Amino acid sequence: MERSFTSKWIQAIRPFAYPTTFTATIVGALYALLITEINFTFKQWMLWLILTMVAFLFHTAGNLISEYFDFKHGVDREDTLGSSNVLVGKILAPKSVLNAGLGMLFIGATLGFIVYILKNYDYRILILGGVGFLGALFYTGWPFNYKYYGLGDLGVFIVFGPALTSASFLVLYGELVKEIFYLGVVVGMLVVSVLHANNFRDISQDKRANIKTFAMFLGEKGSKIYYASLVFGAYFIIITLSILKIVPIYSLLIILTSPIAIKNQRKINAQIGESGENISMMDMFSAQHLLGFGVLLSISLILGKFF
Repeated sequence: MERSFTSKWIQAIRPFAYPTTFTATIVGALYALLITEINFTFKQWMLWLILTMVAFLFHTAGNLISEYFDFKHGVDREDTLGSSNVLVGKILAPKSVLNAGLGMLFIGATLGFIVYILKNYDYRILILGGVGFLGALFYTGWPFNYKYYGLGDLGVFIVFGPALTSASFLVLYGELVKEIFYLGVVVGMLVVSVLHANNFRDISQDKRANIKTFAMFLGEKGSKIYYASLVFGAYFIIITLSILKIVPIYSLLIILTSPIAIKNQRKINAQIGESGENISMMDMFSAQHLLGFGVLLSISLILGKFF
């Protein structure tokens, strides 16, 4: 039976990774709500909603552009575990995927520029939006394709961590504070844990394609330690911020997600050799952990505001 147009494109955009964008935007907004003493206007919330749409458009564009260039560079093949398989399996045409990605990038940039204008030409909106735009375009796109040189972790950390969290906060609060940077670091670490789970699994396939990832530089032992530092480092920072009263005491709710983190770490630790079949779903499991962590952190910020 012929698959529907919608199902093919859902497979291409890989929405299981959307918790990364959701967590960054909602945490930024709720921290702004926590520390302000006035009610935000309808216009402010509408600008935040548009900014969130921009973030999801950039994220989707990045996924599609990456899909195209990974296919063209031979990173994605029939036996590749991390690919959406829409190009390798000839489900969609390569040019269609690239054009869709560039189209979403253009729409996102247009909406972002509208936010910039309506925020009285605040240059910080332009800078943070530019970081997201360039991060999505050049992750695997020519001429920089920084993912292929071991810089993917750094780029993703900046875009989905401090940059996106700060943009979400700024569009509501109107200013930037150092505390939002701390929360951005936490979000960025957990987002990178999703990426690293993917790259650790794909070491052998990336070697075959002659590209470099940070997981390859670290090796098996280093990659396991790195994953632990990202995930459990996020807990450490939130607990510290709670002690310092930068975030509410309710933020300790995130500890409820620790069994998931421990389970994921055990699976990572059990990985031996360069075949990633045993951890083929670890990027999705890491994304699920990020979502749970983000939801509980968000709830804690709401509780801190009203109680």
